Amino acid sequence: MKRPCAASPVERLRERFEEANGRYGLLAEGTSVLVAVSGGSDSVALLHLLHTLCEELSLTLGVAHLDHGIRVAESRAEARYVGAMAKRLGLPMYAGRGDTLRHTTEHGLSLEMAAREIRYAFLEQVCTQQGYERIALGHTASDRVENTLLHILKGSGLHGLRGMPARRGSIIRPLITAWRRETEAYCRARRLRPRQDLTNLQPEAALRNRLRHELLPLLREQYNPALDKALLRLAEAAEAELEWTEPLVEQTYERLAIPTQEGIAMNLAGLRGLACGLRYRIWREAWEALRRTGTDLTSVHYEALEHLLWESDTGRRASLPEDMEGEKGYNEIVLGRGLARPDRSADWHEQVLPPGGEARIPELGLSVKARLLSKRPTDLGAARKRRIVVDADRVCWPLCVRAWQPGDVMVPLGMMGHKKLQDIFVDHKVPVDRRRTLPVITESGGEIIWVVELGMADGFRVSKDTQNYLQLTVCDSGECE
Repeated sequence: MKRPCAASPVERLRERFEEANGRYGLLAEGTSVLVAVSGGSDSVALLHLLHTLCEELSLTLGVAHLDHGIRVAESRAEARYVGAMAKRLGLPMYAGRGDTLRHTTEHGLSLEMAAREIRYAFLEQVCTQQGYERIALGHTASDRVENTLLHILKGSGLHGLRGMPARRGSIIRPLITAWRRETEAYCRARRLRPRQDLTNLQPEAALRNRLRHELLPLLREQYNPALDKALLRLAEAAEAELEWTEPLVEQTYERLAIPTQEGIAMNLAGLRGLACGLRYRIWREAWEALRRTGTDLTSVHYEALEHLLWESDTGRRASLPEDMEGEKGYNEIVLGRGLARPDRSADWHEQVLPPGGEARIPELGLSVKARLLSKRPTDLGAARKRRIVVDADRVCWPLCVRAWQPGDVMVPLGMMGHKKLQDIFVDHKVPVDRRRTLPVITESGGEIIWVVELGMADGFRVSKDTQNYLQLTVCDSGECE
């Protein structure tokens, strides 16, 4: 019995395209596509293949080529090659030139990242100006494997493990299921003679080159001959997880996030109520909406945001890339660039707090509640947070909730003598613009019981002789128990 003939390189690459298009829905009939062509085998094979499908799929094609301004002689030759190919195929050509070295210096990026940012900005600009619906890139499964391994080495989350997605916005990768050897075989079969960027062969030129020419061959030889397929399965598994969870992330983000003039504000209580993994995705969604370059958040930035959410005082900030910050408010966390430091020194009205009552401070979006307890609670709270328990029999009613005033003093917990609140603020590095936002709770005689989120007075602490207990709780308005 005769064995079936193997598909030719041309048939094989078409099969790969149909596989990707069927799986990811990249190109519908009648789509206009801007094809990014560097002159290498992957992008050349992509352009030629799509041109053969123009009539069948009613595609409208254009060719985009960017000279990154790094290799003068080679870049000019590549531009001439791509221009000649576009002319031979009867397609419009859009050429551009970028200053990658300058972009690297100005933004503190690696040469590879700077080139990527300039390239994508150029493609998006041409796509918008010329009215194309899609931007087609020539990345293959080989690129995806390298990208996934690179992110593993950096310690990535799901988005990094996915590697290069088949589709993101207007950008598509029609050859994402094809291997590099298959695009090279296609070019040989079609006698296309693509250009070769010699810097891609130099391990010292970029981390990706060392991974491609040193690490991957070592891992294949000594650990897993089928490593590429294993890494591709990992990327596709991560992609599948992202695909089904993305609607949940988007719904949650829309519920919590509010665009503002400064950036994006997200509800504090809502963020705290999320599972950790979902909250990380929400941080990333906000970052994606704000960032201007391809810079990603790292584990350091996620940890800083988590610390801001759970442990930092109101008004504290976390530094993010691209000169952005996260700031903790009473009801929300704001992510943005150039966040203003508002004047919070304006007076707010003092409030009377009776036993079992509640004092609202609308200027701060806070409420303070007093609750009498007959039994010692298992949790006495923490003076540096938002709940404490004191000896109720030492309190003279009614209590007063007010702002800090110059000259205020108290006997801090564990100390013998009085100390100025001004000095306590300095000791705890409380910014001047925050000091009047920390409610001060006093008894009717004026003695300070508690400075919220800062410290309580020693004279009201619970002891072994305490018989009645007073629980003081501060919460966002309308959310007190």
